[in-house]
Amino acid sequence: MTNQGNPQQQGFVEDSLHGARQQLEGHIGDVIDQYAGRVPGGDRFTPEAKKAVGGILDGLQKQLEAEANNRLGGGGTSTPATGTGNQQPDQGGLL
Repeated sequence: MTNQGNPQQQGFVEDSLHGARQQLEGHIGDVIDQYAGRVPGGDRFTPEAKKAVGGILDGLQKQLEAEANNRLGGGGTSTPATGTGNQQPDQGGLL
């Protein structure tokens, strides 16, 4: 996939998503720690749970970056990673 959009916009999107992802990952990590603390021996499973959450967030971040780059002009005629139901049939190539 080649990104042909504005590099400043792409950098802003990636920085914004990265910051939001770090905040979310930290919050979810805290919740996992709290939950594991309520179960005897639960702390043994926290690294695996946090790793799984990291993998899920990796996939979500990639999809969001692809969608944002597509909407900012870097995606050409590709379809969004997730259906939003608001695509219009023919926009005359103005986007």
